[in-house]
Amino acid sequence: MAAPDPPNATAWDDSLASFRREREKFKSLARETKDLYAPVPTGKPQQTYRRAILLVADHNSHHLGQIILVRKAIGAWR
Repeated sequence: MAAPDPPNATAWDDSLASFRREREKFKSLARETKDLYAPVPTGKPQQTYRRAILLVADHNSHHLGQIILVRKAIGAWR
């Protein structure tokens, strides 16, 4: 099965811009959080802000590694 084509010519740039916007919002949330050990209101009691921040950082680093590998494999590394 062939990979689907991107929806348009700017899809990659749009995706990166969206990621960067969301990352900035997340950084602001992390900076503004007074008590990192407080539970996240929408999470389970053991879901603290500290744990959520670490999970997001770990998740993003995993996907960054995947993007680097794919870009190297297809010769799109600049």
